[in-house]
Amino acid sequence: MLSPAPIGIETSAADLTKDLAFTGRLDRTVTESYPMTTGKKRSQQTDYTETALSCTGAAPSR
Repeated sequence: MLSPAPIGIETSAADLTKDLAFTGRLDRTVTESYPMTTGKKRSQQTDYTETALSCTGAAPSR
């Protein structure tokens, strides 16, 4: 996790620059394969963990 920092986005749909509250976290493991154009292997596979963080503000939005 990142240390607390002043991070925010302001759009025409929502102001995400203040009053945000952390509401959840969702982790999932992802495996991707892709073809190689050079080298000895025809394809490569990579595994990683994707994390989605959910927050709400004074006026909840998505």
